[in-house]
Order: sequence, then C-alpha cells, then structure tokens
Amino acid sequence: MTDVPGSSLFLIYHPIRVAILGRQSSPEAAHAQRQPTTPTMKPASLLALLSVLACGCKPNPTTTWKPLLDGGHHIGTTGATLLAFAYDENPDRSIVFYFPFDINSSADHTSDTRSRTFDYSGTITTSPDNETVLSYHLSSSDVTRIRSNETDFELGNGSVFHVARDGTVTQLPFSGLQPTKEYVVKLQQYFEGPDSMIRDAPDEF
Repeated sequence: MTDVPGSSLFLIYHPIRVAILGRQSSPEAAHAQRQPTTPTMKPASLLALLSVLACGCKPNPTTTWKPLLDGGHHIGTTGATLLAFAYDENPDRSIVFYFPFDINSSADHTSDTRSRTFDYSGTITTSPDNETVLSYHLSSSDVTRIRSNETDFELGNGSVFHVARDGTVTQLPFSGLQPTKEYVVKLQQYFEGPDSMIRDAPDEF
C-alpha cells in the first residue's frame, strides 16, 4: 500500500468518511446514496428569508450601546474626595468634582438602550453631618454642559470643579483625568498649594 502524504490529517478530521469508504455497500444502499436529496428549511428560517426578500434589505447586526458617560462614582483619601463621571470612549478623561472633605452621595440615574438616552442627577452631602453641598444634573440631551447648584457650566471651559463646604462651585480650565487615589492626592496638593486657583485658605473650606 502506498503512503499518501497528509493522510493522517485526513484520518483525524474525517473519521466518518473513512468508515464509509472502508465499508462494503449493498447495491440498494449505493442506489440510495446516489439519489438527490431535497434540502429542508425550518419555518422560522423561511419566514425570516421571506421578510428580507420582501423588503429588499439585509438584517441589521445587533449593536451594543453604552452611555457617553458612566454612572459616576466617588473615590477619596484623607481630607479629600472626588465624584467623577468617566467618558466611555476615553475612560482616561472624566468630569470631576473635587471636595476638600468627606462626602455622601445619593443619585437618580437612568439610561435607555433603545432610545440611546441617559439622565443623571444626584445630591452630595457632607459626611457625617449630611449638609447638602452639591446638586447636579447631566443628560444626553446636551452633553456639552452640566448643571451644578442651579448653574449651567459649559464643559468646553473645563471639566474639573472645586466644591466648597458652602456650596460654591468653581470651574477649573482643566480636563479631568481618570479618577484614582493618586489623582485625588495630586488635586489635593494643587488646591492646597500656592498655585491654586482657589484663593480661599484651605482651613476656610
């Protein structure tokens, strides 16, 4: 018997075909194998095909939608806390609220994949005395601005905000970065340092 190059691969991937070739077939079986077969289609597949042919279109692929911004989260260190909304397509960039104190948060966030809309609103209070220092609203109807303490802020002018204990919100001309503990410390050093754009002394916050 002559060895066929690659025959071992054929045997591995086609064991059924090898078994058929090695079996003696009766004339009736051979005749049955030569008879053409008519392919069948399940009713559900047939209806789908007919609907596509009727409209002359192709089925749309299923796409996954996410809001432009995540639902927000806060992260803190000793004496400072961030509330941040990270951008889905560029999570290294965020809308950041900096608080030189500990906070509590309550939120009412909704999103709808069918209409591709989201609406985020919430309240921030001091911890542990629960004094309200910030209310915010951010919506897919206009992602270029955020409403904070009844004031609209254009995000094109900066996405870092300092929030004082009395509720004063100051917008900084910076782009917020990914919220990490290291970033909280860097902002804390900036706001408490001599180059800070916040003119009040830290102990007055």
